[in-house]
Amino acid sequence: LQSSSSLKKLCLDNNEITDLGCKHLAMVLQSSTGLEELILEGNDITSEGVKLLSLALQLNTSLIRLSLNYNEIGDDGLIHLSTMLKVNSTVSILHLDT
Repeated sequence: LQSSSSLKKLCLDNNEITDLGCKHLAMVLQSSTGLEELILEGNDITSEGVKLLSLALQLNTSLIRLSLNYNEIGDDGLIHLSTMLKVNSTVSILHLDT
């Protein structure tokens, strides 16, 4: 994933990714050059996981769509995402249904 420019969409719905999985995804997202869609719905992700993803996405220039539906990101998670969106100009679709 880190060096693949052909993988455009990664759907990991309902895979119990949790915040620990977000830590690993964040490391990859920092240098990913081709991934355009990341779908992480229903994965028990909290504001801590969103913080890690948001920090990584401040450096990412390929992701367009991020779906975090059905996670428990809370107000702090929303703040992390809003901070990321001030820096990242490529994420233009964000799904946050509860």
